[in-house]
Amino acid sequence: MVIETASQISGSTGYGDAEGYLVGGGIGGLCLAQALKRTGVPFVLFEQDATLGARDRGHRLRIDAAGQDALARCVPVDLLYLVHRTASLAEPGPWFVDSRLRPVQWPISGGWTTRGNAVADICVHGQTMREILASGLEEHIRFDHALIEYEESAEGVTARFANGHGERGTLLVGADGIGSAVRRQLLPGVVPEDTGLACINGRTTATIANCRAIGPEICAGSAAVVADGFLGVIDLMFFRDPMPRLAAQIVPDCRITDVPEYFHWALTGTRACLGVETLPGTPRELDGIVRQLVRDWDPALQAVFLRGDPAEWAVHPVCSLWPDRAWQSQRVTLLGDAIHAMSPANGSGMVTALCDAADLSGCLARAGRGEGRVAMLEAYAVTMRERAIDAVRAVSADGSRLAAAA
Repeated sequence: MVIETASQISGSTGYGDAEGYLVGGGIGGLCLAQALKRTGVPFVLFEQDATLGARDRGHRLRIDAAGQDALARCVPVDLLYLVHRTASLAEPGPWFVDSRLRPVQWPISGGWTTRGNAVADICVHGQTMREILASGLEEHIRFDHALIEYEESAEGVTARFANGHGERGTLLVGADGIGSAVRRQLLPGVVPEDTGLACINGRTTATIANCRAIGPEICAGSAAVVADGFLGVIDLMFFRDPMPRLAAQIVPDCRITDVPEYFHWALTGTRACLGVETLPGTPRELDGIVRQLVRDWDPALQAVFLRGDPAEWAVHPVCSLWPDRAWQSQRVTLLGDAIHAMSPANGSGMVTALCDAADLSGCLARAGRGEGRVAMLEAYAVTMRERAIDAVRAVSADGSRLAAAA
């Protein structure tokens, strides 16, 4: 959330004369925070988790040319350079194969091209990306602040948090994810739709032994495995230097956790096809499901999926949220998964959130120059909905093809 000219609510513990707020410390919220700092719009970021690393955000993120352009509009050049330097060195253009490693054709959205062609995408480690985007925002971030509700009035917006804190200001931006408390109040009845799809994801450390078992073709970069009714995606996350060393060279004050090189993998399809109608309750159950799915695959592919630790794997139902409803508010708006959600398979959701952050920060900067906050927020919402509807439609079409093939 962003709230300008904020003040402490009587009887609560607040942050005095802080003049701006964000709630939601995901990629979109942090990107917006960097942009607001860059353009001089005052803010404070409120994050529900106790620390930046409280939850595992350790899988790869794919950023296409549009997402990279949005980042460049939001973050200072040294942080932008660090994002690119910490990206994987492996070829990001996917190699489309079947389960026996035979090349196939597969139409998929997101602008992916086949291996060997010019590719603009970069792949970054999720937690590394968050740590970079949080750099320099230490004085602006307040952890352990889960939003309960907000209240609009002629004087501003009052936000109340689960820890008893309350803040008042002039503007609120909900960047608080697919379970957004801001959206639930702003657009009651608008809830994510169950697509019937699920995604199993995990990672396998890129040790010498694992790389030998997996083989040079897969180790060259990304691969998309077209199976019977579901899709497997593999990305090698291979880095040019240890993360802390890269940060020390480029942004010495930025603290980045070291990341062992690894293969990111995901299996996406209908829950029935994946065998996860009932979500597995233990790592052992999930291991059995994955082994069954890849039992007839080429041994090199099996090595990617079976040499990791099932305790680090996860299953996520795939939900869709269409941003096709306008809202009536002069002080509240939404960003990222809080208003548009889609399958994470090709990174479209995160890229769309980055574009939201770039557009919204520009609108708020223009509003600060006297162009009218209400008009700027309306302009942002129109542009955001048009872009996000296109992205959700494209990703949903891919999901429909997977469901039809099941």
